[in-house]
Amino acid sequence: MGGGVSKAPYESIEAALADGKTQEEIDAWQAANNNTKDDNNNAENVESNNNGEENGGDGGGPDWMAMFAHKGDYEAQKEKFGPAPDCTNPTEGWYWYGQDGQHGPELKPEIDEAKLNVADRPADVFYVHPTTYLGDLWNMPIAEKACRQSTDYYIHHEASVFNGSCRLFIPKFRQSVIAGMGYADEGKLATELAYLDIKKAFEYYLANENKGRPFILASHSQGSLYTMRLMLEFIEGKELFSRFVACYGLASWAPLSLFQGDTAVFEQIKLCQGPETSGCYISWNCEHPDTAKQHDENKDSKEPGDWYPQMGHKMMEENVWRIAHGEPIVCTNPFTWMSNQNDEAYPSEEWRGMLNLLNGSTLTTDDEEVKDMDTMMSLVYTPNATIQLKKLVKMMPDEFNTKFSDESTKFKCVVNMKSGDLQLVALPVEIAGSSIQSYEHMNFLLFWFNIRNNVAARIKKFVEKEV
Repeated sequence: MGGGVSKAPYESIEAALADGKTQEEIDAWQAANNNTKDDNNNAENVESNNNGEENGGDGGGPDWMAMFAHKGDYEAQKEKFGPAPDCTNPTEGWYWYGQDGQHGPELKPEIDEAKLNVADRPADVFYVHPTTYLGDLWNMPIAEKACRQSTDYYIHHEASVFNGSCRLFIPKFRQSVIAGMGYADEGKLATELAYLDIKKAFEYYLANENKGRPFILASHSQGSLYTMRLMLEFIEGKELFSRFVACYGLASWAPLSLFQGDTAVFEQIKLCQGPETSGCYISWNCEHPDTAKQHDENKDSKEPGDWYPQMGHKMMEENVWRIAHGEPIVCTNPFTWMSNQNDEAYPSEEWRGMLNLLNGSTLTTDDEEVKDMDTMMSLVYTPNATIQLKKLVKMMPDEFNTKFSDESTKFKCVVNMKSGDLQLVALPVEIAGSSIQSYEHMNFLLFWFNIRNNVAARIKKFVEKEV
């Protein structure tokens, strides 16, 4: 959802377009930075959308200008969005509905310990995926197929982190198009519709599946707009708080003032301040150090940023939206599980390694390995791209550190207190860094094993307190 670029000449694709850059200029810059266009992908399996028009998908890479362009009059499109998913029918209204399995979000790395059977898992997770729709409408019709493999890609490697301890519930929804994050007026309408689908699915889960069980909310990017609203509407100050373990709402870009100070709307739900606390909120967004510096300067200037959703967060029943212009953003350090703090006195976990989706026949297009993250992200942002995540592979910290040209470099992260970025070291492209994209795509990948371990520990502590 963010799209912030890690290096000059411009901060993001959106900013480049706003500055008058042409598609050709953007393509030329990408080609000069490790050639993000995938020359090997010539997918021609073009699907038709609900309008009867053909989506892109020529395999040449994303059409950035089309992707972030204004989509026209919202009201005139409403009938084209189609009906809401039928959340009463698990096979139609859900990507995953609490079942056992060895594929999809039930994948696990071979090196990881065995999973519990679904019936033996002590908690549930309600997970909402990030933006994958890149079409011509403000909201994605449920029947849309052009972004299904990109959606599966995120569901498989993000939701799977919770399958060691939780039953997985993953709803379908009429998501906002990615351009909706850049236009405040239409973004409010598009995300409102998407939230209504998420809300209905959550209500159905509570009525039919929860049955008093501990549960986690989890999400990424656009999805985190909706889990935050679920917290306020269903959990904050409500009986349901007694079953709420935590929300892992990554890349939410939530203003810190939602949780602190006179304008806070969350009082019972606190920012995470430890590895085993419950009833808390967790969020971070990874960034290249150059980008974090740019964002920091943007905060100093009091100017709006373009790396977070321009409509902000709807936090009230009234039409009140909160946006992080000129103020800090929530950020949790996944090594200390402390939010918006960098005190070295807090115990820091060891890094457990990353989920490696490259150079292992794990992510393929037409049975070709994807060698670097720029190529992979180009595929994710290309409608009808033939990508398939076949397995999950762990890269150990020692192997990761050998990829740096300077052997003394170690992986580390620190919370940028102004921008709310989780500032990383510059990552080589061959181990999932990027020369053109924000590091947002690394939020789950880099900390997959730390998250998995933390989820188990947090649930264990929660259950012990209940006994």
